[in-house]
Amino acid sequence: MSKSSYYSGRLRVSRGNRSFENKRINQRRTTLQAQKAELGKQVKASQEAVISLPKLERFVELVQEKLSALDFETKRMVLDMLSIKVWLDGYNMEITGTIPILEGDIVTTQS
Repeated sequence: MSKSSYYSGRLRVSRGNRSFENKRINQRRTTLQAQKAELGKQVKASQEAVISLPKLERFVELVQEKLSALDFETKRMVLDMLSIKVWLDGYNMEITGTIPILEGDIVTTQS
């Protein structure tokens, strides 16, 4: 056996391949750690969110009032700006999309 390789169990691994594999694993570990941290933040934020049902109901009423005052073209432009898609199929309606919210835009208080 040469000095540039070693046996690992039954698998012969060269030093060059081992180095490459270590780099690949370390890069993947770093990526996974970043994803874990981001998911942890999201879980914490969702656990800390406090929803006041009366305030939410009032918000829905305000949105409904404002939307009813808009014409069709303005409503379509708003949905496009928010990347919200509405699909109609006979009596079925599917709404897809998300409303982007920047950190700090929503302040929750217990009521």
